[in-house]
Amino acid sequence: LAPPFPEEADSRPLPPGWTSYLSPEGLRYYVNSCSKEKTWQRPFLSAEAPQRPLTCQNSSPYGTVTLNLYVLCSIFWTQFCFDKSPELEKLEVERIEWIQQHLRQYTTLRHETDMFNQSTVEPVDQLLQNVDPAKDRELWVKENKTGEVRPVDMDI
Repeated sequence: LAPPFPEEADSRPLPPGWTSYLSPEGLRYYVNSCSKEKTWQRPFLSAEAPQRPLTCQNSSPYGTVTLNLYVLCSIFWTQFCFDKSPELEKLEVERIEWIQQHLRQYTTLRHETDMFNQSTVEPVDQLLQNVDPAKDRELWVKENKTGEVRPVDMDI
């Protein structure tokens, strides 16, 4: 890494823990000394960020770096929530409506299927109860001419 570049084109200070460097090609890049993150995009911190000291110490060639990680994370998370809140809320409402719609469809189809099955099974069940296995076998043998009817032990 090239040594830190002291002059910044942008007069705003970098967030805690970020250092600016120049690449061999003369391009500026930024390194977070605690997370070791590198980026070509200048990191920024919103102006209304409170500056409470919460330290995270990390030894580096340039000394101990003190970071306000809690504040930094909470600022970005709060910013994200405020920026995305209406959009996320809309997506959540759509997701819930989609689930409710599919549950209603499932319930309706299940009810219709149960009713159909019940209306189909009941007549078949009644017909099966009226069947005499011995008579049925005798009719089958006569109609299909498959031989003689012999007595068979059948427990149904």
